[in-house]
Amino acid sequence: MTFAAHISIGETPDDVRSLFNYECMTRIAARRPDDHFIFIFDKPWSDTLIKSKNITPVLLGPALKNKLLQHYWYQFKLPRVLQKYQADVYINQDKSACLQSNIRQVMVLEDLAFLDPSNLYPARDRRYLKKFFHRFVQKSQCLVLCNESLSAVMPPALKKHVHESVHIKPGKPGMQPVREKALTDVQETCGDKMYFLYPVTASTSTQLITALKAFSIFKKWQQSNMQFLIASQLPPGALPLQELSNYKYRSDVQVLYYNETLRPEETLSQAYVCVYLPSTDQPERIPALAAQLGVPLIRPDRAFQYAESGEGSAYCAISEKSIADQMMRLYKDEAHRASLRQSALAMARELDWEESSRRLEDVLTGGKDRTFALH
Repeated sequence: MTFAAHISIGETPDDVRSLFNYECMTRIAARRPDDHFIFIFDKPWSDTLIKSKNITPVLLGPALKNKLLQHYWYQFKLPRVLQKYQADVYINQDKSACLQSNIRQVMVLEDLAFLDPSNLYPARDRRYLKKFFHRFVQKSQCLVLCNESLSAVMPPALKKHVHESVHIKPGKPGMQPVREKALTDVQETCGDKMYFLYPVTASTSTQLITALKAFSIFKKWQQSNMQFLIASQLPPGALPLQELSNYKYRSDVQVLYYNETLRPEETLSQAYVCVYLPSTDQPERIPALAAQLGVPLIRPDRAFQYAESGEGSAYCAISEKSIADQMMRLYKDEAHRASLRQSALAMARELDWEESSRRLEDVLTGGKDRTFALH
């Protein structure tokens, strides 16, 4: 049997963006040495990514920099490769499908954020998906839902095009070793005091000011040495920090930037609580890293967020008072914080790429394991 998968690469040849495809398909290839696996890249890759002799890497340009190029790649370039290697099944994480091919196709669906008008998708990409996504769903013999809440938020007009679906949780993201020098730098920045961590990503940056206002309420309620550490993946100019100069508790707010000397693991590992307020429901590394480190999250009270963290997080409305309430409760109730910590660690132990890959293997080979279905 010949399996084909698109493996998306980021800024460097070893930066795998389509982690679900890569982690699962690499394991399936190792278990099925007599089958052939085609890893299709749209950018150059590192040879270290190819773990088995039965994996054939193929470079197929152009790089998918936007939806127009993606459409050209999927509808005009990909069919030739699938035909050349006589693929029996194709899997993607791109919210797409090859409309020109009749082989079995499986779409891994991580989110439906483009349906939300407040999402971070460029308007052109959103229009493209609204026009074509239902056709891609209809072309896919099976949807793999990485978050079980997606079935509830999927509109009926889209759901009617789904042939079959299965819920498969992704495994753990890779976690880098925590370095002593970075830990020391974080401790010195916060004056060896406990801190609430606010990791800034493209998705969480819009709620930073709300979180700072919540911290103000917390400080009024609870006179303490607690710090508020902003750790940003975005460059300094992208942060809305103009108001910090007049912020009453400015001395208790610290700002660090992630780079080659500071990783999310190193700020998370010492955080008392992580305040994580994404504006859209899309998967990011922060929640899974926090779970592995046993750091409770304060996150939005939405189905997608709960499906990721379960009982390992505290949930809030996106309001200063609601966030401050959770800060106060976690600060004053150590037993509650310890309970969330244990739940987070337990959930992290359940995230297993081996299990994910076995369930995906069943889907790709047309097996009978269907533990989740849309109705």
